[in-house]
Amino acid sequence: MGKEKDSIPSLLLGGVFVIILCLSAIFGGTKWLIGLGVIAVWLGHYITSFLQWGLRKYAESYGITSSVFKIENFQKKRHTFQPFLVGVLERTFFTILIAFEVSAIGAALILWITVKMIAGWNRYTKDTFGSRVRAFNALMMNLTSLIFAVFGGNIIIHDVINLWFFTLKL
Repeated sequence: MGKEKDSIPSLLLGGVFVIILCLSAIFGGTKWLIGLGVIAVWLGHYITSFLQWGLRKYAESYGITSSVFKIENFQKKRHTFQPFLVGVLERTFFTILIAFEVSAIGAALILWITVKMIAGWNRYTKDTFGSRVRAFNALMMNLTSLIFAVFGGNIIIHDVINLWFFTLKL
């Protein structure tokens, strides 16, 4: 039973990378590999995880104990891979929509963040400082994650990585 549960994220993550490879082969070039694979999925995951770690350390420096961030009783059945998998899938989905220049994508991004915040609202409505910290951290993680989707999608659209210190034409 445990091995079946552990194989679910591997299968879904493998599916995401198959999508990346197919899009790269169909639409050509390294822009899909770099924009979707490297920037949106890989770098987006690691920067968002680093931000989560940093925000927790910052909160702990102000006396908010790590018990504020622990999983509550009603969430104990949730698998630990779920936040990781949701992040990968949302960045993949929105990067593809941005790359195909779907209209009103900005509204869709804001709607998605709103839906995610409302879905977890029961955890944040307690009248404690720790609950507000958790809500702020969740919002920052969502915004950071989706910024990488926007950045990856724009790399695919414009075929260029243009930073203030160098420009790389793909």
